[in-house]
Amino acid sequence: MKNDLIVTAETAFKYYDSDKVAKKVADRYFELLICGIANIAHIFQPQVVVLGGELSLSLISFLKAIEKRINDLIPFPIILTAAQTGNEAGLIGATLSGEKL
Repeated sequence: MKNDLIVTAETAFKYYDSDKVAKKVADRYFELLICGIANIAHIFQPQVVVLGGELSLSLISFLKAIEKRINDLIPFPIILTAAQTGNEAGLIGATLSGEKL
């Protein structure tokens, strides 16, 4: 167990260009992300999709390629961007929503 290789999404993005295992893990993650966003976009037809959470800032260098792949799958264009607040996006949104109550 102690010699097992653990590849996280963040590690995979970091070593995407230099490591075959990292590239394979990241490519699978991208495929699932693209499929999920395309499915949700078909239902809600958004103009912009903002990715938040811990990994959103790690994805910045891949966003244009992901956006293009999504736009190839859906009948209308979307803009894909990362939340500038990263992992705090949900917390900030919840706080602002709570203030309105």
